[in-house]
Amino acid sequence: MKDHAWRRPTAAFTLVELLVVIAIIGVLIALLLPAVQQAREAARRIQCNNNLKQLGLALHNYHDTYLVFPPGKTGDDFPDSYTGATAARRLGWTVFIYPFIEQDNLYEQFVPYMNGTLQLGTPATWPASGTRVAGLNCPSDPNGAKSIGLTSSGEQRERAFHNYSGCMGSTGSMIGSDNSGTQLDGMFFSASEIRMRDVTDGTSNTAMVGEIRLAEADTSLSGDSGDDWRGFAFNMAAPNVWFSTRNPPNTATADQLGRCRQDIADMPCVKVSVSNDNMYLHARSMHPGGALVGLADGSVRFIPETIHTDTFQFLGSRNDGQVLGEF
Repeated sequence: MKDHAWRRPTAAFTLVELLVVIAIIGVLIALLLPAVQQAREAARRIQCNNNLKQLGLALHNYHDTYLVFPPGKTGDDFPDSYTGATAARRLGWTVFIYPFIEQDNLYEQFVPYMNGTLQLGTPATWPASGTRVAGLNCPSDPNGAKSIGLTSSGEQRERAFHNYSGCMGSTGSMIGSDNSGTQLDGMFFSASEIRMRDVTDGTSNTAMVGEIRLAEADTSLSGDSGDDWRGFAFNMAAPNVWFSTRNPPNTATADQLGRCRQDIADMPCVKVSVSNDNMYLHARSMHPGGALVGLADGSVRFIPETIHTDTFQFLGSRNDGQVLGEF
């Protein structure tokens, strides 16, 4: 019988070694994922910051052209009736700057309705009113691509929503017993006609635009009870695209609006009467720790959630004469 040569056993992983390697890989992934997420959020925040800078530039160009900033909304009351030649009422400020953010063709589709040549109810019914403009949405908001709203009968309709809102000032829509939204101390309100000279606190001390968060409509609910107007500029029966500095960004205090979802814990809202009650939205974002706000001088600042309430209120007013603290 032929002798078999002795061979060294083939090297191999033991089960324990394999488990250790898997555990090490798991730890490395656990350490890497937050870093990747932080890098992605940093990139999204930079893009959001740039969007607000472009909005500030567009608003300045609008002012240079017309010697006034666009109205917060057309029409001088809430909910503001629209009939006949007044069909352009309830139109929010963002639409007016479309030509200044390279959306001339889209804007031209609205012109016949804005000047009364064509008449078709509220701006929410205008053709192309559901066309999204990417530069008006924050990439960090998971609902930034929201494109569906509900009619009063509960019908789903394609609609455009914006994450960026104009500053209405340091209060809600109601001043004393007046809920028209025409006496506010911010840059945008009902039928507003603010000029640079009206910003007596200084453009570097006055908020002009900022972030709000969007909420998807709950299409399972009947009628308009599942609709959410936050960010909707084509039916301004409420301050849909205005934010108030009455409370710091991402406050736990609920927004108050004519239509909004009341079941979202981190962006609470209470439904109120658009004809009789105080209405307001708060600055909110998905950026950790605060929200981005564009000032009237065109600069953009990150406003932390920890900002003193008084300081944030002073920042929202264009003419209160108050000296800002650190922010």
